[in-house]
Amino acid sequence: MDQAFQVALPLVGQIQLDIGTIVTALVGFMLLVAGFDLVKAMLFPSLESSRFNRSADYYEDQARNARQARDTWSRGSFEWDQQNQVYRKLLNKSTSLRVKGWR
Repeated sequence: MDQAFQVALPLVGQIQLDIGTIVTALVGFMLLVAGFDLVKAMLFPSLESSRFNRSADYYEDQARNARQARDTWSRGSFEWDQQNQVYRKLLNKSTSLRVKGWR
């Protein structure tokens, strides 16, 4: 039994050292990623605005489809009101993303 403990104790110490190294590497990697994100936001704001504009274009297309679906129903019906709510929601989302892209 003593031999088993004599063999196992250095291994446990080595595992503890390896876990510490892994945790330190993960923290360092997270700081590196966060720093890269900050530098990207400072140097390339046009990338973020183009991303907002692409999303705004997508929601604008979806709103156009919802408006076409709304126009197939008679005004004042339940279906027309439901499609109108969807249309307005998508249009508002597109507009808010477009404004974020201007900043």
